[in-house]
Amino acid sequence: MKPLELTIQGLHSFREKQTVDFETLCKSGVFGIFGPTGSGKSSILDAMTLSLYGKVERAPSNTQGILNHAENQLAVSFTFSLGKHGVETIFKAERTFKRTKDNSLRQATARLIDLTNDSVVIADKAQDVTKEVEKLLGLSIDDFTRAVVLPQGKFSEFLSLKGTERRKMLQRLFHLEKYGDELNHKLKQRLTNENHKKELIEAEQTALGDASKEAVEKAKEQVDILDKQIELEKHALTKAEKEYDTAKKLKEQFEQLTEIKEERNKLEEQQGYYEQLKLTILSAKEANILYPYVKEVKESHHILKGIQAELESVKEEADTLKLRMDKCQQAYDAALTYQQKEEFSLKMKLENMKTLSRKVDHLNERIAENNQLSSEINELVQQEKSWRTTLETMKSKKTTYEKAQDALKQELSTTRPTSEEKQVLYKAKDAKQRLNYLKEQLNESLLELNEKVDQQKQADKEKTETEKKALDLTNELSESFKQLRFWYDQSRDKKKQTDTIIQQIEDLERSVKDKQQTEAIKALRNTLEEGQACPVCGSLHHTINTQKFDEIAVTTDVSTTHDIEVVKRDVNQIEKQLNEYCWSLDKAAQQSPVVPSQEVTDYDESGHENKTLPHVNDRAFNDQWSQWKKRWGSEQEAIEHVLHRWQENLNKFTSYHEKLSAHNQLLNQFNTQVLEAQEKVADKRSAYEEDMHAWETIYPQIVFTEVETEFQKLQEREEQAEVIRQRLDKSVSILEKLQEDIEGTSDKLQRVTIELSKKQSIQEEKKALIKEITNEIDTATGGKDVKDLIKRYEEDLHQIERATIIAKENVDEATKLHQKTVEKVTQLTHSIEEANNRFERANVNIERQLEESSFSKIEEVDEHLRENAAIHHMESQLSTYEHKQRDLQLQEKQIQEKIKDKRFSYDTFRILEEQCAELKQRLEDSRTAYGAAKHHLQELTDKMARFQSLESKRQDVSELVEQLTKLDKVFRGKEFVEFIAEEQLIQVSRLASERLKTLTRGRYAIEVDSTGGFIMRDDLNGGVRRPVTSLSGGETFLTSLALALSLSASIQLKGEHNLEFFFLDEGFGTLDPHLLETVVTALEQLHTTHLSVGVISHVPELKERLPRKLIVTSAEPGGSGSKVKIENL
Repeated sequence: MKPLELTIQGLHSFREKQTVDFETLCKSGVFGIFGPTGSGKSSILDAMTLSLYGKVERAPSNTQGILNHAENQLAVSFTFSLGKHGVETIFKAERTFKRTKDNSLRQATARLIDLTNDSVVIADKAQDVTKEVEKLLGLSIDDFTRAVVLPQGKFSEFLSLKGTERRKMLQRLFHLEKYGDELNHKLKQRLTNENHKKELIEAEQTALGDASKEAVEKAKEQVDILDKQIELEKHALTKAEKEYDTAKKLKEQFEQLTEIKEERNKLEEQQGYYEQLKLTILSAKEANILYPYVKEVKESHHILKGIQAELESVKEEADTLKLRMDKCQQAYDAALTYQQKEEFSLKMKLENMKTLSRKVDHLNERIAENNQLSSEINELVQQEKSWRTTLETMKSKKTTYEKAQDALKQELSTTRPTSEEKQVLYKAKDAKQRLNYLKEQLNESLLELNEKVDQQKQADKEKTETEKKALDLTNELSESFKQLRFWYDQSRDKKKQTDTIIQQIEDLERSVKDKQQTEAIKALRNTLEEGQACPVCGSLHHTINTQKFDEIAVTTDVSTTHDIEVVKRDVNQIEKQLNEYCWSLDKAAQQSPVVPSQEVTDYDESGHENKTLPHVNDRAFNDQWSQWKKRWGSEQEAIEHVLHRWQENLNKFTSYHEKLSAHNQLLNQFNTQVLEAQEKVADKRSAYEEDMHAWETIYPQIVFTEVETEFQKLQEREEQAEVIRQRLDKSVSILEKLQEDIEGTSDKLQRVTIELSKKQSIQEEKKALIKEITNEIDTATGGKDVKDLIKRYEEDLHQIERATIIAKENVDEATKLHQKTVEKVTQLTHSIEEANNRFERANVNIERQLEESSFSKIEEVDEHLRENAAIHHMESQLSTYEHKQRDLQLQEKQIQEKIKDKRFSYDTFRILEEQCAELKQRLEDSRTAYGAAKHHLQELTDKMARFQSLESKRQDVSELVEQLTKLDKVFRGKEFVEFIAEEQLIQVSRLASERLKTLTRGRYAIEVDSTGGFIMRDDLNGGVRRPVTSLSGGETFLTSLALALSLSASIQLKGEHNLEFFFLDEGFGTLDPHLLETVVTALEQLHTTHLSVGVISHVPELKERLPRKLIVTSAEPGGSGSKVKIENL
C-alpha cells in the first residue's frame, strides 16, 4: 500500500481544505512532518484512519470531539495505490461528517472509489466502505495503526520491557488470545462433544442387548431345526393329501351320479309339454309361409277404400275453388279502374310538396346559422364583460403591490445589520468558541485527574487488601511450619524405632543360626563313641558346656513364636516411607519463606506419642506392632494433609506477594500519572484564564454569556433581511408580470369588442331572409307541415297501387289452385282402377294357397302366426331338451364305468379331511416359527454388525477422548500462549537483527535470552553479549527503530499488501547533535528497503537535515485553521 494524497477539512485544528501530496513527499524515502506542538501533525494520521475506517483511535467513542469547534462539517479523503505482481490499482476513500442539533457528530457520506481507469464506486455506505477497506488491506484499524504508526512515548518502551510484560504486549499486538482461552474453550467443547458421542455409542450398544457370536450360532441352530421339521411335515402332508384327493374324487363321482338320475327324472316329467311344443312349431312355420298372401289381400283392400274416399273430397274442393276464382277476378277489375282514375292527380300534388320541402330545408339551415350566430354573440358579450372586469382587477392589484414594495424597501433599510456589526460579533463568537474549547479541555483534564486519583485510591485499596491477605497467609505458613517440624520430629522418632526393630531382627537371625549350629553339634556328639576320634577335629576327648546349649534353646523357642520375615518386610517398607517423609518435611521447612517466632515445641498434636515397642522376641510384640502399624497409617494421612496444605499456602503466599509487587508498581504508575494530570490541569487553566482576560479586553461592550444570544439575534436580522430582499426581488417580477398581463388583457378586450359588432350586423341580414321564406311556405301549405303533406300523398298513392297488386295476386293464386285440383281428380280416377285390379288378384292367390294348406280360413292363419324369433326360441328349447337327455344318458354310463364296484363312506372321508387340515395347520405353524426364527437370526446378525461397527467407533472416539484429555492437560494455563509469544518474539528479533546490522554496519544483533528479555550481541567485539541498558542513546534509538519496523512488518503479514510507509510520531527533542546525526543517517538508510518513513517532530535540527518535509502551521485563534505546505532543500 502506497499513500498518494490526503485531504483534510474540519478535523481538529484544520478548518479549510488542506491537501497532503504523499506522492511527492515519499520520493526521497524519508520525509518529515514539522510544526509546533498542537499544530495538528498527529491529526494527519487521524485523517488517514478516519477516511479508511471511519474512526479516530485516540478520540472518545472514536469520533467524539474531532470536529473543529468553528465548523459544522468535516470531510476527509485518502488516495492510495495497491500493487501486486506489477499491477497497480488506485483507490480513494472519502467520508464526510456533520454536526447534529445535540452537538454530536453524524457520518453523512462515505464512498470507496476505484480510480484505476474510470471512476467506479465500490461502496457508498459507511459500514460497506469499512468492510471493503479491511478486505482490500487485510488489516483491521488496530492492525493498521500498529503497523503504520509508532506513537509518541512508545519508541523505546518495547526494548526496555521485562520478559513477561513484553510477551503480554506481543499477545495484544498479534492477537494471541486465540491460542489461550479461545483454544482451551474449543478444546473443552470438543472434549465434551466427544465424551457425549462416546456415551451415546455405549448407550446404543447397551440397548442392542445380547448380540454375541454365541447368540447368533444358537439362532442358526434353531433355524436349521425348524427347516428339517418343515420338510418332514411337508412329506406327511403330501401323503395325506393324495389319500384325501382320491376319496374326494370318489365322493364327487357318487354325488354326480345322484344328480344325473334326479335330472333325468325331471326331464321325463316334461316330455308331454315338449311334444305339444313340436306341433306348435310346425303350425307356426306353415302360417308364416301363408302370411304374405294374407297381407297382400288386406293391403290392396285398404288402399282401394282410401283412394275412393280421397276422390270424393277432391271433387268437392274443385267446386269451391271455382267460385273463389270468379270473385277474385271481379275485385281486380274494380281496383284497376280506380287506380287509373286517381293516380295522376296524387303524383302532381306530391311533386309540388317535395319542391316546398327543399325550401323548408334551406330555411332550417338559415335558422340554425342564426342560432349559432346568437350563441357566438352571447359568448362574446360574456367575454367582453369578463375581460373588462379582469382588467380593472389587475390595475387595482398593481397599485397594491407598488405600495407594498415601497414598505419593504423601508423595512430592509432598518433591518439589515452593518458589516462592522457582523465582523465584531463573528470574531467574538470565534473567540468564545476557543474559550469554550479550552474550558472543555480543562474539564476533560479535571475529569482525567479525578479518574487518575480514583484509580490511585483503588490501587492503594487493593494493595492494602493484598497486604492484609499476605499477612494472614504468613500466619498460616507459620502455623504450617510448626506442623512440619512436629511431624519431622515424629518421623525421626519412628525411624529410630524401626532401626531398633531391624537390629533386634538381625540379632534373632544370628541366634537362629547359632541354634542350628548347636543342634548339629549335639547330633554329632550323640554319634561319638568313647575312645574313638572325633570325625571333625580328630580329638579323643571334648568338654561340653551344657548350660550354654540350654540358654540357646530357650531363646530359640521364644523367637519361633514370631514371623520374622513378615515383620522384617513391613519394617523395611515403613522405614522407606519414613525416609521419604523426613526428606519432604525437611525440604519444605528449608524452603519456608517465613520462620515462626515461637518454638516448635509449642505445637500440640495430641494422640501421636511414640510409645516404646517391646522386644521382637517378646510375646506382646505382635499385638503392639499391629497397633503401631495401624496408627502409622493414620499418621501418614496426617502428614500428607500437612504437606498438601503447606504447598497450597506456599503457592498462595507466592501469588499474593507477586500481586503485592504488581500493586506497588501500579500504584507508582498512578502516582506519576496523577502528578502529570495535575500539571496538565494547571497548564489548561492558565491558558483558559489568559484567553478570558484577552476577551474582556477586546470585547468589553459584549457580555460573555450573551454572545450566542447576540449572534442569534444577528442571524435572525440577517435572515429577516434576506427574507425581505427575496420578497423585494419577487415583487419586482410580480409587478412586471402584472404590467404585461394588463397590456395583454387590454388587447384581448379590444379584439372581442370588434368581433361582437361584426357578428351582430350579419345576424340582422339573416333574420330578414328567414322571414321572406317563411311567408312563401305558409301561403303554399295553408299553414300545414310540408313533410306531413308529402307523407300523406305518398301513403295514398301507395295504397292505390298496393290494392291493385293484391287483387291481381289473388286472381293468379285462385286460378292455380283450381287447376291443380282438376288434375288431381283425373289422377285419383286412374288410381281407383289400378287398386281394384290388385285386390281381385290377391283374393284369387289366397284362395289357391288355403286349398293346399291345413288352414281353411284367413283367420286361422292369423291365429297360428308367430314371429321368427319366437319360433327359433321354441326350437332352441326343444333342441336343448333333447340334447340334455342324450348327455345325461352318456354321463351316467361314463360314471358307472369309473365307479364299477367301489364303495364310498362319508365318515372315512371326514377323517381324511380332518387329518389334512391338522397337517396343514402344523406346517403353517412351523413355517411361521421358521420365519420368526429367521427374522430373529437376521436381527441378531444386524445387531452384531451394528455392535461391531459401534465398537470400532467407540474405540476411535475413546482414543480421541484420551488424546483430547492429554491436550486439555497440556494446554491448561497460559504456557502455550507464552510459548507462541516467545516464538513470535524470536522471529521479531531475527528481523530486527537484520535491520540493525544494516543500520550499525554489521556491529549489533538482537537476541532473546532464557528469561524472554532482549540482549545485545556485539559482533565486532567477538560476539560479546551485553544488556540493552548498556547501550548509548543513539544505539538505543537504532535498536528501537529496528524493533519497531520489524514489529510493523510482522503485523503486515496479516494483510494482502505491504504497507510502503511508516510514521515515527516521536519528538526527538532530547537528542544531542551527535545522536541526531545518528538518527538521520539511520532514517536515510531505510530508503534502500522500498519503505518511506515519515518523522513527526518539532526539532529544528532534524528539520534542516531532511530533504523533504511537510510544514504544519498552527491555527489562529478565532481565525483560519491549520495549514500544510511541502518544502524541499
